[in-house]
Amino acid sequence: MTMAKRLLAVLFLSILLAGCASISCTLGEVDEIGIEEELMLYRANRDRIYEFLTEELKLNYAAACGVIANMHVESRFNPQALGDWGTSYGICQWHNKRFARLISWSEENGLDYTQLETQLQFMKFELENKYRFVYDHLLKASNTQRGAYSIGNYWCIYYEKPKNKYASGDARGELARKRYWFELNEAGGED
Repeated sequence: MTMAKRLLAVLFLSILLAGCASISCTLGEVDEIGIEEELMLYRANRDRIYEFLTEELKLNYAAACGVIANMHVESRFNPQALGDWGTSYGICQWHNKRFARLISWSEENGLDYTQLETQLQFMKFELENKYRFVYDHLLKASNTQRGAYSIGNYWCIYYEKPKNKYASGDARGELARKRYWFELNEAGGED
């Protein structure tokens, strides 16, 4: 598949994932696998990330929704997502020095930096060591829709740190509150 076709397929898939709840037609192949397989992988990665956040990191539902909203925007849960003209990588789009740290940390631990599980463990390492203040904030999150908004906003500003981080933080907080709070449909949160 040519690069132009691949870019069009990725753009098309991104539009589908952003706006559609279900797809009932066959749209052909994207790269080596079809749209249905891409959607299954998207959901499987999202669900694995949610499980890691709640079980391994012990985050409540709202905090997990906030983090997941950011990963949705950053990578669509694709551990091999490449951004910023090749300077950002992975589910959190680690940029420049952090991307290099992901690679070196993975090598030091005998892991493949391109894999979802490795990136989740690296994120945990960062939260426990370099971003402890973010992790502590996540652990104190109110388990409400407002808490999901708050964490979506906070994670963007202090962990992801994109350009226009305050406007982006607000948008990601809203995504956590309006979409993921309901989409993940987990009991235990309060309004």
